[in-house]
Amino acid sequence: MATITNILIPVDLRVETTKVLEYARLLAEQFGAKQHLLTVIPGPGAIAGTEFDTSWYEKHAQELREEAGKVMEAFVAKNFGGNKPASAAVVLGDIVDEIVNYADTKGCDCIVIGTHGRHGVARIFFGSVAEGVVRRARCPVLTLHPFE
Repeated sequence: MATITNILIPVDLRVETTKVLEYARLLAEQFGAKQHLLTVIPGPGAIAGTEFDTSWYEKHAQELREEAGKVMEAFVAKNFGGNKPASAAVVLGDIVDEIVNYADTKGCDCIVIGTHGRHGVARIFFGSVAEGVVRRARCPVLTLHPFE
């Protein structure tokens, strides 16, 4: 029988994630699993085909990480209260790569991720993070449209 002991919840701190958190919390309660939150700050190569001066990014990477860490702390306090997740991390890099690597590193049995529902040109330029995670993850991935 399959069991779930660690659930990864990638969060975009700019988007409403209530539905995603509800499903992740339900799974965690059902299986007694630990919840791991992750937010990824996109690296300089996030928009394919663009020229980007990486020196600014490299110079300010630590500041970006610290600011996102503060936002993540507030997010955890608001959404988890005293029942804190097992971990809450902020990393920099390619979003899909970092999510998949984090899931592997933490031994996650399941990923619960929201979709943004991008279409047309936005999807061509930015792609679908959820789709990339589904294709590359070594564990099951539950995708949810966060606004339904």
